[in-house]
Amino acid sequence: MIRLVNIGKTYPAGAGVRALISVNLHIREGQYVGILGPSGSGKSTLLNLLGLLDVPTSGELRFEGRDVATLSDQELSRLRGRAIGFVFQSFHLVSHLSVSENVELPLFYQGVPHRERRERARAQLACVNLAHRLHHLPRQLSGGECQRTAIARALVTEPKLVLADEPTGNLDSKTGTEILALFDALHAQGKTLAVITHDLSVASRIPRIVRIADGILSEGAA
Repeated sequence: MIRLVNIGKTYPAGAGVRALISVNLHIREGQYVGILGPSGSGKSTLLNLLGLLDVPTSGELRFEGRDVATLSDQELSRLRGRAIGFVFQSFHLVSHLSVSENVELPLFYQGVPHRERRERARAQLACVNLAHRLHHLPRQLSGGECQRTAIARALVTEPKLVLADEPTGNLDSKTGTEILALFDALHAQGKTLAVITHDLSVASRIPRIVRIADGILSEGAA
């Protein structure tokens, strides 16, 4: 699905901090991958590249066989919106929108008609056991409910790849375990997942682990 070949990333481009050094990574369709590393190791930079939010300074990045360097900003944006779902540590829900409206948001930007947006959002919220919270605002939810809303939003576009950045970082251990069980279920359904984490207990649940330290990636057990 996505392949990184000898990827380098330097800030600012051409000089300064080398965030990634000769990274090689191939994530196949249906894999569940954990990217494990401490703060400052290059995890966020790698996430931005996997999510097509940034481009490498050197090397080749291919998504579904396409070299992303050949795509315009508009083409990258369309590909990102169609093929990638994002789940963040801080949820990033819009405070004045209801749960259902938050989940509909990616479909709104894709121009999906209102009735279809609503039906797809409600179906996805039912899948994460939030059918009873459709009209609540984010401030009326628990942390786990906020994260499940964010997961529903990531999935509503039926993406090829789901990227999660420290998805249990703001949750207590019990709620975090529930969120990880939901990721396990998504993996069992054939969804491709990549989870960024520094937490060994999170990594221990993930079938494939790659480690990153000082911008260098290596395969390794949790």
